[in-house]
Amino acid sequence: MAAAFRSLSIVFLLVAMIALAADVLAWQQTGVFSLTTVGERWFELHSSSLQQAQPFVQRYLLPQIWDPILVEGMLLRPAALFFFILFALFIGVSRVLGRR
Repeated sequence: MAAAFRSLSIVFLLVAMIALAADVLAWQQTGVFSLTTVGERWFELHSSSLQQAQPFVQRYLLPQIWDPILVEGMLLRPAALFFFILFALFIGVSRVLGRR
């Protein structure tokens, strides 16, 4: 189980580094630094799945979690920071599980 968390943490770190590199590259091209949000990246990569996520969550899961948790807590956060935090959480869990 610890190996699965460790593997996922590496994936999250790679995604965070790619997101940051894309933001730095955009900064070099435009001269304006801004961190792209998870929602913007998701829309760029696969907009139809982003558009289908809201009705799915509100219909089949809890409708109350869409705005306060998924939109505010994930989609509006900077992608690089969000995935780095996931990396840190998952690497921490893998270390705790590895001690057992």
